[in-house]
Amino acid sequence: MRRPRGTGGLYQRGRTWWMAYRAGGRTVRESARTSVKKHAGDLLLERVRASGQGALSGAPLLVSDLRRLVEEDHTANGRASSKVGPRFTSLERGLGAKTRVRDVTADTVSRYAAARLGEGAARGTVNLELAWLRRALRLARRRGLLPVVPDFESLRLDNARRVFFDEEQFEAVRSRLPEDAADLVEFLWWSGWRRSEAEGLTWDGVDPAAQTVRIETSKTGTARVVPYGPIPGLVALIRRRQGTRDDLRARGVVSPWVFSREDGTPARIGHRAWARACRAAGQPGKTVHDLRRSSARRMVRLGVPQHVVMAVCGWKSAQTFRRYAIVDVALVQEALARAYR
Repeated sequence: MRRPRGTGGLYQRGRTWWMAYRAGGRTVRESARTSVKKHAGDLLLERVRASGQGALSGAPLLVSDLRRLVEEDHTANGRASSKVGPRFTSLERGLGAKTRVRDVTADTVSRYAAARLGEGAARGTVNLELAWLRRALRLARRRGLLPVVPDFESLRLDNARRVFFDEEQFEAVRSRLPEDAADLVEFLWWSGWRRSEAEGLTWDGVDPAAQTVRIETSKTGTARVVPYGPIPGLVALIRRRQGTRDDLRARGVVSPWVFSREDGTPARIGHRAWARACRAAGQPGKTVHDLRRSSARRMVRLGVPQHVVMAVCGWKSAQTFRRYAIVDVALVQEALARAYR
């Protein structure tokens, strides 16, 4: 993967990374004496700074270079970079791929956001693009490629869904789904986990003796362990899935997935199957993600402290928790009734 112009290059000889950079008017090639690319990249940047040449000493960094900065950071940290391209395509078109990053100001970004809204882009989409831009600018600043990161704000949003399932509505939808998908949505109903987290849950992450489930990597980038023993519905569900796993093994099918199909492949909640089940249950328009909000609200109603609900469901900030509108009017009414009776 190419590095931004003026920051040298990296290549391997065997397992060792080597650096190539300009110093004193000539190209220097030097071993980084490491097999870790990130360490080699950090050393390369130190060498380029010391040489007084290249982008670190004043050559213009362009908007088109920001994409590579983020892609390189994702690669170095073992994160997928497939989503980087689409966001930066819009940024490069709107800001100008050949525009110097030093010329990107808060006013420039504001005009970009207004233009994207004028094109019909959703406010949430524009905010995602601004978040990628902010990330790239901070990486450039951290690497010494940019002296100052412009201070710009995201667009104001008021699109938090306030849709919940009650128990009867949930059961009506669940009963109309295929068995493997039904078990998956039941796990979401009890746990409040994200859909991708439940779909990726493997038996390595389940400890029946301790009655815990664990995922090593979540959306927030951290591992999470949740004790399911106190939740009877989850205990029964995990036991049922263990029985399904034993039945598959008896037929010679070994699957690492807690929620798997008959052939051992991971179960998925199909969009069409979900939509059909919701329509048949009289709940059109509801989403799988509404189960997450519903689970959290149920925990709060049962008296589970907010910080515990956040830990179980995987929210890091109270702001995000509040944005999910979990504490609705009915819940406040119940709390006040208990306090004043």
